[in-house]
Amino acid sequence: MAQEYVVPQSGITTVTHDPAHAGMPHEATAIKSRRFPTCRHCKSIRFELAHAARHVARPASSRRRMRRPDNRSNSSPWPAP
Repeated sequence: MAQEYVVPQSGITTVTHDPAHAGMPHEATAIKSRRFPTCRHCKSIRFELAHAARHVARPASSRRRMRRPDNRSNSSPWPAP
């Protein structure tokens, strides 16, 4: 099992895999105090903080779906164009 590390600061991280698995780095969101994800294909994976950001948890009230005036469910919080 790969060694797990705890995220020291929330933000966007640049993820670099073994060259044999994925040739190009990509970005991922990391949340402070959670563990960095592992890769089942790589023996070594690197994470580098690209952009620090404060993690804002959504309040329970914002998790409910918005309702249209006609009471039909709307999966998007934005009005239709």
